[in-house]
Amino acid sequence: MKKRLFLACMIGCINGGAIAQDRLAPADKQEHGLETYRELVRRVLGEAFAPDVKARVIVEPSFQPELAIGLRQRGASFELFSIRPTKHIWNFQLLDMMKTGKIQTLGPSSRNQEAEIKKLEAGLPNNPEQIPLKRCKVSVEQSIAKTILSAWSHMLQNIAPDDEAPFGLDGESYYFSMPVSDRELMGQTWSPRQGSRADKFVRMSFAMRDFCQSQRDSDLQTISSLAKQIVED
Repeated sequence: MKKRLFLACMIGCINGGAIAQDRLAPADKQEHGLETYRELVRRVLGEAFAPDVKARVIVEPSFQPELAIGLRQRGASFELFSIRPTKHIWNFQLLDMMKTGKIQTLGPSSRNQEAEIKKLEAGLPNNPEQIPLKRCKVSVEQSIAKTILSAWSHMLQNIAPDDEAPFGLDGESYYFSMPVSDRELMGQTWSPRQGSRADKFVRMSFAMRDFCQSQRDSDLQTISSLAKQIVED
């Protein structure tokens, strides 16, 4: 499904992408019909939406399992975390669309459709929330946490107008959010242009994931450097 809609987006993405990707798009700038999928992602990765999470990004690749990366606060302490399901959550949405006939497999009879449904079902648990998760967490100093939150705040308080931000379906979508007072700031980007502020924001997020997994000082340096560029450029 994602591939079918991709070409329809390309012209607008090419024309509007270069400048707009210095800012995130509004979080509701998404294709219709995938609200159920996004709710599935939120359910499976529910830990990323706990009250103690101060910043998060949900990564939705086209052909790999989704990923949550974020910063949570426990008392006066902060920790980075990442959560990744071992199965692609999108496959549950795909399965539903195949069963309801919204997606049809190529072939002379319904047998091909039935065979594909059975094949897809065989690789999935009965319930999306039964998908095993791979988790990572690591403590970080308050100074690093403040650096991360500064970048998140800067990007989420400078959202692009609807008609500026490019959008597509193949590639990777990134959904950023953070709580502020009694509301939640949200924004998104799609496969950002290399060197853009949105690209730096995405790379900073993956550096957070990398530090969680390796605890390398170089990843902390990358986080700090990119956060500074995001805020000051």
